[in-house]
Amino acid sequence: MARAAWLVAIMMLVVGIVVGALLVALFGTMRRSQTLPAGSGSTTVTTPAPTIQHATAVDGSIPGPRVEVVDLRPHARPFARFIPGGTPPPGGWPIIVFLHGRMEQGSDPLRAMSVGLGPALLREASRIPAVVIFPQFPEGGNWKSDERADDVIAALDQTLGSVPTSVARVTLTGLSMGGQGVYEVASRHPDRFKRLGPLCGWASGDATVLATLPTWIHHGEKDSVIASSESVTMRDRLVAASAKDVRLSLYPDDGHDCWSRAYADQEFIAWLIAPHPAGLR
Repeated sequence: MARAAWLVAIMMLVVGIVVGALLVALFGTMRRSQTLPAGSGSTTVTTPAPTIQHATAVDGSIPGPRVEVVDLRPHARPFARFIPGGTPPPGGWPIIVFLHGRMEQGSDPLRAMSVGLGPALLREASRIPAVVIFPQFPEGGNWKSDERADDVIAALDQTLGSVPTSVARVTLTGLSMGGQGVYEVASRHPDRFKRLGPLCGWASGDATVLATLPTWIHHGEKDSVIASSESVTMRDRLVAASAKDVRLSLYPDDGHDCWSRAYADQEFIAWLIAPHPAGLR
């Protein structure tokens, strides 16, 4: 009997430890990820947690750097956003809008940060002193519809209205399907962007509209997913439409992943966040 009682006591102790650990883990998860009601238009801060709203210091600085998820439902889709933190420059931070590729579609906004500019940003945030917006299209979607373009503009407008940013320094970049998306979204809303940085995308959009925007295209010449000839074609269309500032960088040894090289290039990053050139639109 004593032995049986001892075994029961040990089993109860083990069960108690396991249940306690599960409760601690669950509580910690709840504190780190706070879900807001759909349509609240509020910001969920995922790093650091559990702060929800911007805390602006007396000197105008914002704690950071940090990543947020902003829920715009039912008016537009949720999106992720990176804020560098610290004191904004005069006129506000530049904005980079990044459009993801096919593999990052879905309903988890942070997934849009998993390839391309997101990893480059999180590796060395100080190298990219800008607010970066990461819209996301749903499963089975693309960037070619008016609805998706409107989602991008909704994310941009929400950011301009809530974070110290400059409407005069808004750049649109993206890779693969997002590279094509740069042409499509900017064709629909050319007045909202000052520069375009499409990577390894299909030739698309209205070249006569896009020709007014400085554009720097990148593509790997060994790309077996989207041929580099697509970017050559797009460059030629823009030139034929009298584009004043268009350049094309072809990487002879790169395949579809030209984004790792492009977003590691400080000259390209500096170009993305530079003021709009005088004399252009």
